[in-house]
Amino acid sequence: MEEKRVTSFASVLDAGCGTGLVGPLLRNISTHLAGLDISPEMVKQAEARAVYDSLEVGEIVEGLGKYTKNLDLVVAADVFVYFGALEAVFEATSLALRKGAWFAFTLERLHQTQDATPEGISSGDKKGESKPDQPLIVVASEKQVPGGAEGEGAAPAREYTVSDSDVERGWKLQLTGRFAHTREYVEKLSREHNFKVMQHAEIVPRSDNGKDIQGHLFVLQATR
Repeated sequence: MEEKRVTSFASVLDAGCGTGLVGPLLRNISTHLAGLDISPEMVKQAEARAVYDSLEVGEIVEGLGKYTKNLDLVVAADVFVYFGALEAVFEATSLALRKGAWFAFTLERLHQTQDATPEGISSGDKKGESKPDQPLIVVASEKQVPGGAEGEGAAPAREYTVSDSDVERGWKLQLTGRFAHTREYVEKLSREHNFKVMQHAEIVPRSDNGKDIQGHLFVLQATR
């Protein structure tokens, strides 16, 4: 958007606005700022910020369906981690945006990795092995029982695999209960739904127990 020198938008939708954390950032660039979230309690907290012109409780795809080529910007920050397949979202957003309008969102990144040996599991152990076509990620349980000899009383590690078929599909549910997506999947959907990828950046959208979570930032422009 900076390259296009876009500094303000007539009609903006904060899709999946939650408690309105992004609202203050959008307020100064929006003539009309709307918020949409599925949780009534979240919307109530967003309303208390007094930055939105309108707020609505509802599901994102259904909510987008109420707009027909009259939005200038749709923002979804840390929202699509709760969606697997994004085809319906892209279709609804494409229909809601004017030609030349913008779609900006973040995702967590899905990728294969061979880094599957946590402390306490040797690379030769069965649980630490990885098949070439199915890299293994071993994730330590969140609950560890104190006391006992090394390894005693600790909940067993949970295994999480990312296969070639997962990467080909473009998304997968993680052990955190959040979905991760590939860059290629988003680029494919962009082509299919008349978007041009104007910007992509690899980012760290959040941290989990002190560990940086890898993600994507996408800025798309509607071509029709």
